Amino acid sequence: MKKYLLILILIAIAACSSNESESKSENKDSNEVYTEAVEQPVILSYSYTKGQKFSYRLTTISETKQQIVADTTIATEMDQTVKYELGLTVDNVDSLGNTEISMVVNSVSLKSSMNGEVIEYDSKKSPEIGNDNSIIDYRVMLNKPFQIKINNTGEVTDVSNVTSIVNKFIDHQFQGQPLKPEQKKEVEERLKTGMIMPVAQQLFKVMPNKEVNKDSTWTRSYKSPFAVFEIDNNITFKVAGFNKDNNSVKIDMNLTSVSSGQTEATENGVNYKFQKPVINGKGTIDFDYENCLINKSETETNISISLSMEGKTSDNQTSIVTRKDSTKNINIVERI
Repeated sequence: MKKYLLILILIAIAACSSNESESKSENKDSNEVYTEAVEQPVILSYSYTKGQKFSYRLTTISETKQQIVADTTIATEMDQTVKYELGLTVDNVDSLGNTEISMVVNSVSLKSSMNGEVIEYDSKKSPEIGNDNSIIDYRVMLNKPFQIKINNTGEVTDVSNVTSIVNKFIDHQFQGQPLKPEQKKEVEERLKTGMIMPVAQQLFKVMPNKEVNKDSTWTRSYKSPFAVFEIDNNITFKVAGFNKDNNSVKIDMNLTSVSSGQTEATENGVNYKFQKPVINGKGTIDFDYENCLINKSETETNISISLSMEGKTSDNQTSIVTRKDSTKNINIVERI
């Protein structure tokens, strides 16, 4: 169980951000630009036409610190930046506003540092995967089109046409070893929910599909597992203001989370004690309400969790191990 619980935590953390001038009009900051209300409220939703094309750059930045204390103390720090350039084409829109969109990762770059050891990759310089399993997840989507479906609020409801991505991942991760159908299905679901859908959802922040004006608010609530806990997440959105010159709206976001679950467990003579995770986040969205596209968004999520394990060693001595993890994730979306 000890190994299993640590793996759960790793997955959870790896899985959930003037100078004055003579001409004030030329030196407005973003808060000054987005202070206006609009005469007529605006409906914020997603509405596209078949054949429409657009592109985004997604930058994900992760900063992780880990400390394990036993007979000695082991401290680990990891910083990672991943950049994707993605192309999107609208395939179909139904009468309810559900939209099928083809997506393709045109390029990906990665820079990762763990305790001074640096890994770098840039698909524009080296498109082949090679044999480095540590970054396969970031490269198997390269130049492999897949399809997503979103509703008119921007929620990604389905991911499909991922066979080529799954096959590429299996070829490299399992080195040609045959998998049973249920194993292949498990890999497919892992890639869809753990890798592809999170990337896609970053490009479509959930909108209320209703009329809003300055100071309008709405919320989105959802549950998510984290290690041994169940997390109730609540995101509050608030319209900060409009920029009528480019038909865009600035939206502020705030994430609060409440965890539930057992904080203590015992198995095979080992006592486990968990501190409930602390999770919070914030962000801003610049949304083009005329074209239903994000101009830019930046979100930041902070997560911390700790646990202790107490048991007996082979010579009947008491052994106590504590572990603390903290992670800051920043996601930046830019329309290109």
